[in-house]
Amino acid sequence: VPLHDPCAVLYAADPSLGETRTVRVDVELDGRHTYGRTVIDLGGRSALQARTGVVVRLDTPRTHAALADALARLPAPAAA
Repeated sequence: VPLHDPCAVLYAADPSLGETRTVRVDVELDGRHTYGRTVIDLGGRSALQARTGVVVRLDTPRTHAALADALARLPAPAAA
């Protein structure tokens, strides 16, 4: 199950959890490839400047441990 949002927050809190690359990122609005979606040039094919840091790899065991630790720190839900 993809957990993109929690992984983004975990990486923001601890950048040592992942590896980033600076790449070209655009939002496709012409409908050539898609429409309204983010297009990331991981292959370096664009002649335009690459200037966005994108996480391309996470240390899976450490990320899982950080997520489990964060969830364990949540307060118990209040009784109804």
